[in-house]
Amino acid sequence: MITFMTVLNITLLSGMIIALLHCFLHKTKIILFNNLNLVAALMVVILLRLLLPFELPTQRNIYITHIFPKFYVALYKTRFTFIGREWDIMSLLIALTIAGSIYFFIKLISAYFDTQKKVKKLKAYDNPVINEVVASINKTYRKPVQFQIKISTQADTPFIFGLFKPCIVLPELDLSPKYWEYILTHEISHYYHKDLWIRFLCELLHIIYWWNPFIIILRKQIIEIQEFRSDASVIKQLGCLEQLDYTECLIHIAKIQNIKPKENLANICITPFSSRSDTDISRRINWITDKDKFTKKHCAKTGILAVALIFLLSLLPDFFILESKPQNIPSTILEQYTIINSENAYYIYNDKGTYDIYVNGKYFSTVTKIFDNTITIYYK
Repeated sequence: MITFMTVLNITLLSGMIIALLHCFLHKTKIILFNNLNLVAALMVVILLRLLLPFELPTQRNIYITHIFPKFYVALYKTRFTFIGREWDIMSLLIALTIAGSIYFFIKLISAYFDTQKKVKKLKAYDNPVINEVVASINKTYRKPVQFQIKISTQADTPFIFGLFKPCIVLPELDLSPKYWEYILTHEISHYYHKDLWIRFLCELLHIIYWWNPFIIILRKQIIEIQEFRSDASVIKQLGCLEQLDYTECLIHIAKIQNIKPKENLANICITPFSSRSDTDISRRINWITDKDKFTKKHCAKTGILAVALIFLLSLLPDFFILESKPQNIPSTILEQYTIINSENAYYIYNDKGTYDIYVNGKYFSTVTKIFDNTITIYYK
């Protein structure tokens, strides 16, 4: 079941985790070295938990008696009547969220089909050198797939598109066979790492949580880690000089990209080789050139410690949920948003003039007034 409190708790804790992860990635370089798969897995866990904000059987409520109950009541208090129904702040927030999600969904789908249409119109690129390189790279994977290769005069950087039928789009460039090998190894690794699917989930997450600035940060972090992993796939078999050659390839494509006009493509199901951001390219090059400065043992200790801390925080919403204490919520709110009737509930009268409500045999709340005369009252 999805409840407001579950979504709120997961959103707040996920925001803390994303901010912490952002600090680790940008302030502590060491976590980036030899821990990429661990960091990528953690990000996917955060991504899936946000996409599935369900209450779990493992969760236990931690009741808050101050401030939170007043906030809860304020959300559900009727503010005005419009189009024949009463509206409270929560109803307005839900309506705005749904409206925003519909807008971003339509915008994304429109951009996706526009990109798909552009890619379909491109001519197939039958180049013996390119075909040989793709075939050679494919042999390194257990379950090779067939990649379409297309050429574009408008594309400003090589990219791969498509979840089920991957298509590699190459700009019309005169590059050496070695550069083509670097580029194609990078792009093909995106597909085998399931990066296209992860970016698809990122876009779904943005549609649902479009109002949450931390989602934009998370999406950017995921894309950055994906680029680092694909760069690692390229350089793992290269010597030091060849690794420097690969960084020159990155710079060369980035320069061409900044000269050509930007191609309007959807963010969904597409992984470009290069970026127009100087900062992104600089971080990728720094990662390649600095990765040997730290020992694997050092990286393992600091990386696992940092990721373990963040992973622990990410699991908190699965075990503990902060809730407003029931007896601090007026009976009118309880009556409106909780199914309580004579079939599943009864009152127990207290000497203080209050009534304890029991639902399905379990204590639920204490109220000062009876809101349903059909419910049985027991006296001590």
